[in-house]
Amino acid sequence: MKKIIYLLLSIVLLQTIACKKDTNGNTTTVTVVPIAPTTLIGQAVSTSKINLAWTDNSTNEDGFKIERKIAGGTYAVIATTAANITNYTDSNLVANKAYTYRVYAFNAAGSSLTYTNEVTISTQDPIAQTINNGLVAYYPFNGNANDESGNGNNGTVNGATLTTDRNGDINAAYSFNGTNNIISIANPFFNGQKVSQFTISAYFYLNSLPAPNKNSTIWAKNGFWQAVGIDVSDNGRLAFGGSIPSPQQYQSISSQPNIVQVNKWNNVTILYNNNNCYMYLNGTMVASSNSMAGYCDFGQYAAGNSNSTNLIGCSNSVSTGNVNFLNGVMGGFSIYNRVLSAAEVAYLATH
Repeated sequence: MKKIIYLLLSIVLLQTIACKKDTNGNTTTVTVVPIAPTTLIGQAVSTSKINLAWTDNSTNEDGFKIERKIAGGTYAVIATTAANITNYTDSNLVANKAYTYRVYAFNAAGSSLTYTNEVTISTQDPIAQTINNGLVAYYPFNGNANDESGNGNNGTVNGATLTTDRNGDINAAYSFNGTNNIISIANPFFNGQKVSQFTISAYFYLNSLPAPNKNSTIWAKNGFWQAVGIDVSDNGRLAFGGSIPSPQQYQSISSQPNIVQVNKWNNVTILYNNNNCYMYLNGTMVASSNSMAGYCDFGQYAAGNSNSTNLIGCSNSVSTGNVNFLNGVMGGFSIYNRVLSAAEVAYLATH
């Protein structure tokens, strides 16, 4: 038995002995494989690049080998670094695609006995690079109702309370009680100028549908014969529309009834391009019109209308006193000075 053990030990020893030359050209013997690296981390820095970094735990490695695979595939070595190098940038990758990595150390005696941990990183979605272009107002509700577009259209919270958003992040959405909660924005969007193109997008969650003959308002530019807004009716119909003061008319687009479900996060996106208007719910177009010109005016409010605010979670026609509140949660609200593409609308619906 002892002879067998000695034989096995001899085999292991022979497998870990190798020769290499030092910097002076002298041959030295390497008898121990390097200790494995640990703590592999990664970050996508563009649509085609991922940065990797790891911890070097050995003092005798000749370098490191980086292996990569995609879902359903097998690992293959994609790069070899020199000794003491603890980072690598993987380039020329496919946008919005997941890659899995692991790293091991090597020297003349062999490879480290184990790998680092595995990490899976997705390259950036190209839409993420441009989705914030053209923002006029952006309310992600990161603990407040500030406008993070840089245009300073901060909101004032009246009664609404911070809560968890669609991603599970705390203090990243506002809850409205359906009775008197409002977020008001004093400054008019687009500096009160008429515009021919815009996009509006909002994330909302309804606790219940409104009472008969009432609406749950997501957003409204306050007023009566110069108003515009988005709301959900008592039968679950989603609508977007506006009015003009002379002649006194109202025009809107609306979905089929029962399309908005309660107790569920939704995204509504409105695209307005001159005369044409399109309404999307969760990335799917649910209504359109080619006769909305003039009915979606972000310009100055009608003469004599003292209340010149935009309202999130409420509409208040000062001329009639008709008030509609939201019973639910707002998880974000944005306005753009351009018409988003279909791919961008789909991105908003899923992010």
